This record gives sequence, structure tokens and C-alpha cells, in this order.
Amino acid sequence: AESGALVVVTLDADGQHDPDEIATLLAALADGADMVVGSRFAGKSTSYTVSRVRARAMGVLRFTIKTLSGQQFTDTSSGFRGFNREVLEFFARTYPAEYMESVEALLLACAEGFRVAEVPVNMSDRETGTPSNRRLRLVYHYLRLLVVLVASAPRRAVVREARA
Repeated sequence: AESGALVVVTLDADGQHDPDEIATLLAALADGADMVVGSRFAGKSTSYTVSRVRARAMGVLRFTIKTLSGQQFTDTSSGFRGFNREVLEFFARTYPAEYMESVEALLLACAEGFRVAEVPVNMSDRETGTPSNRRLRLVYHYLRLLVVLVASAPRRAVVREARA
């Protein structure tokens, strides 16, 4: 936010995100979204696959986010996102630092009352690097995230009521 940027787009460095899709995120911001998530599951990607266990875990996160925010998202953990200046300033103070922070940040943005949109984008399987977490560590991170999301839900509900 200190750079004076009006919008920022983030993407993972493992080759999954197609830089040509940045225009899709920017268009959603121009149409009034404060934050936009590029979804690999909203119908556009055909080559991106996840394991059965990971797909189930992602389903639990989608359900949890819907329950806590009242909004439906198909891809709660996508790292392909766009933010306007107001969201950047908010996240400069509040962005979570733990693994899978993107899910928690999505809930924070919704709870704060920002307009969060999701757009379909093409996403490919990982081209480079290795996944940062596997097996038991991944289970630990999913469980930790669920505890954080649920434990902080009452506080977020109060914040949402205060802004309304």
C-alpha cells in the first residue's frame, strides 16, 4: 500500500497460474470488486487435478467459509488474487502469516465487508517446485486452519455488525 499501487495481483511461482488471466482479475476489480479470487474450479480449467483426500479437505474449507461468511466460493485457497487499494491497506495491518493464509484472508475480507468476487481462470498442474506440505503436516495445517476460522468467527461477526 505504501508504494501507491491502486491494485495488486498475486500469483504462485510454480507455473500453475496463467499470466494472461491477470486481465480477468483486473476486469473484476474494475467492475467493482474489492478483492477477486481466480478460481481453478469455476469451470474454465480442465487440466488441473487434485487428489481425492485434498479434494475432500478443500470441500470442508468451502463449507466452512460459506457457513462463516454467508458467501459461496469454489476455490478458497487459490493464490491467484487481485486486491484494490482499500483491501491492500487493510491487509497491510491484518494479513495472516501462517500456512494456508489465503483461506483465512478470504474470510477476513468477507467479515470486513469487502466485496469479494470469484472469477473462473485457467490453471495448470504445477510446472516447477515441490508442494510445501505433505501427509501429516498437511492434515495438521488443515486442522489448525479450521480451529482458527471457527474460533475467530464470533469476533468477525461483531466486526461485520459494527460496519453495517
